[in-house]
Amino acid sequence: MDGNPLSRALDILVWAISGICSLLLVWLIVITGIQVFGRYVLNDSPVWVERTALLTILYIALPMAAVGIRQRFHMNVTFGVEALGRRGQEICAVLVDLLLGLFGAAMAWHGGVIANRVWSSKMAVLPLPEGVNYLPLVICGGLIVVFSIERLIGAPHRLRQAAILPYE
Repeated sequence: MDGNPLSRALDILVWAISGICSLLLVWLIVITGIQVFGRYVLNDSPVWVERTALLTILYIALPMAAVGIRQRFHMNVTFGVEALGRRGQEICAVLVDLLLGLFGAAMAWHGGVIANRVWSSKMAVLPLPEGVNYLPLVICGGLIVVFSIERLIGAPHRLRQAAILPYE
């Protein structure tokens, strides 16, 4: 990204998220091995493994989805935008960033509401509150908002370069 302090700080955040998710992926492989060993060798797999694996997948997939939005390695459809000129492409990029920011805010807000409502309930298999299932929504939504704000801060400069906004 740019050399501005916000982008540098977010680069570090993305690096940390990627590192944490990499460690979680190793953990997922280990507990899946435990599940397979328990099921096929011992004929008795631990009950906590399947639920832990599902929870781990949530904590890997959702933060990395937000990172994918920032790094622009997420799935997108570009054929319509590519047919536009530079001005149209920049306007579409700003609109996408605005919509993603709103989507992230809604995801964080509603995920937080759900997590709060079920926090007092305990999971059946794990000694954790049910709300832990919904925290990845809050994390992912918050990250999407922050990453969208970062892009929107740079939007006026990009739009001026595309001759959409007047120079000051």
